[in-house]
Amino acid sequence: MEWKNIYRGLIMGASDVIPGVSGGTIAVLLGIYDRLIAAINGLVSKDWKKQLGFLIPLGIGVVSAILLLSHLIEWLFERHPGPTQFFFLGLIIGILPYLFNQAEVKVNFKVNHYLFLIFGALAVGSMMFLHESDGMVIENLTLSTYILLFFSGFIASAAMILPGISGSFILLVIGVYSTVISAISNIQLDIIAVVGFGILLGIITMSKIINFFLVNYRNATFALIIGLVIGSIFVVFPGWPESTNSLLLSVVTFAAGLFVAYILGKVEYKE
Repeated sequence: MEWKNIYRGLIMGASDVIPGVSGGTIAVLLGIYDRLIAAINGLVSKDWKKQLGFLIPLGIGVVSAILLLSHLIEWLFERHPGPTQFFFLGLIIGILPYLFNQAEVKVNFKVNHYLFLIFGALAVGSMMFLHESDGMVIENLTLSTYILLFFSGFIASAAMILPGISGSFILLVIGVYSTVISAISNIQLDIIAVVGFGILLGIITMSKIINFFLVNYRNATFALIIGLVIGSIFVVFPGWPESTNSLLLSVVTFAAGLFVAYILGKVEYKE
């Protein structure tokens, strides 16, 4: 068991609660993205026990963070949304140099790879123009509601595993984010089970597609991934703070994000 993955999962799970921040982005920041995709696909191979050793601690961390930190993250996002987003902004910007280094951009990238990078950045950046649906909790649960929740989980998780695209934000756009978060907070097992099954199928399906491209078109896929991460900067950026206190707090949290990125880079991207 790779128990180190518990803390990685905690960071991924905490980020998944926040609309605009992608668990896939955090996996890239932690240097485990391609390993994560390979592990999910390896569950149906003869090395499935080895893959479980990687995935189980990661899953424990993700689930623990969602259950234990969802209230804290929600509180931070409601009371201090700007500084909270500036922290993640610093995290994303701070890790980009390590990501460029890992992809060996100067050696491997050609003109077509930079086009993929620009496309990825524009694709995610354009999400900032999407409008969120209302935040009403769905109380009248019918068969059509469960079908909606299932496909919402499927679409959100398929998006979630792509760096730069926030599963929580997708749930907001669809209009079920408040319903899902409320179900987690109040332990509504029926909603959790339906959404969870959709999430599981979405992750398995998308990971197979991504794994194919990582294996066969690694440089182009990495270029797209870097573009997706760069594009997420525009989605996460909350706008300039209006008050001096908020500005100062945002500067501090942004610097904290850069510092955490530096530490993660030293730990996770070391040779």
